[in-house]
Amino acid sequence: MKNQISVGYLTATEGSVTPGPWSISLPNGGEAKDGLLPNWDYFTDVLITRTVDVELPALLARMGLSADARLSAALLWHSTGTNLRGACPPVRLTDGTTEVTCRLAGGELGGRLNLELRIILSHRGSNDHALAPHRIGNVVWSDAYQVDLEGHGARFPVVPVDFAQSGFGGGRRGAWYLAISTNDLTANAIGNMRLYLNSGHPRTASALAAPDSEESLQYLSMVLYDVARQLFEYALRRQDFSLEDDYEQDSLGHVLQQIVSQLGQPLQELRLRLEEDPGELEAEFQAVTGLVD
Repeated sequence: MKNQISVGYLTATEGSVTPGPWSISLPNGGEAKDGLLPNWDYFTDVLITRTVDVELPALLARMGLSADARLSAALLWHSTGTNLRGACPPVRLTDGTTEVTCRLAGGELGGRLNLELRIILSHRGSNDHALAPHRIGNVVWSDAYQVDLEGHGARFPVVPVDFAQSGFGGGRRGAWYLAISTNDLTANAIGNMRLYLNSGHPRTASALAAPDSEESLQYLSMVLYDVARQLFEYALRRQDFSLEDDYEQDSLGHVLQQIVSQLGQPLQELRLRLEEDPGELEAEFQAVTGLVD
C-alpha cells in the first residue's frame, strides 16, 4: 500500500505483503480477462477469490504490534450500475497464505465492479508500540481492482422486490414487471428501464436463490424472452418510432431498433402483421431471438 499522507500509525512496508492475482469468475466457469467479465447477466452471481502471502510475525513486528495482535483480510466492493456497495466477511490473516473468497449476488451488480482488498487490524495486542495501529478496522495495506461486467452494451437494471409490499402489479402474485419511465426515444435506455422481479413469487425467489440450476435457467430465459417481446410490441405501437432515425447508441430508440430489426422486415409491414395476425408474428419473433429453448 502506497500512502500519500501519514495515517498516524505504522503500516505494512512495501514487499511485506505478497498478493496473488485477482480471480473473478462465474459459477459456470467463465472468467474475467483484460478487465472484462464476459457472458455475465443480472441473474448470475460473481465469484471473487484472492490470496495474500505474509510472514505474519515479521509483519506484526514491523508495525509495532505484539504477537497476540490479529489482522484480517477484508474484501470491499462497489457496483457503478446499481450504486450498491458492501463488504464480504473478513478472514483472519495467518502466517503464510490466506485465501479470501466472496460470492456477490448478480441482482445487486451492474456496470463496473470496483474491488478493494484490505488488511485491517481486528484485535489489538497486549503490548503494542505507541505508533502501532490501535483502532479496530485500521487499514494497514490495501489493493484495488476494477472489472467491467457489461462491456459497452449495458443492460437495464434488474431489481428484486416483493410485489405484495411494494404494490407493483397491483400487489398481486405477478412474477415480473418491466417499467419504462420515459416516452423520449432519445433518452438513455438504461437509466429509464427497470425489470422488477417479484421476490415474493415462489418461482422467481427460487431462480434468484439458485440461478445456475437447470430449472432456474429455463425460467429466467422465459423472463428474458418476455422482456424482449414486450419491447418489440412497444416499439411497433409507438407511431413516432422509426427504423430510419439516427438514434444515439444506448438510447431507448436505438435499443428498440436493435430488437425490431432482427426480423429484417419493413416497420409498416410489422405493424400491420401485429394487428392482423399477432400470433404468427410472435412465433417468428421467438425464432429470431433464440430465447425460447
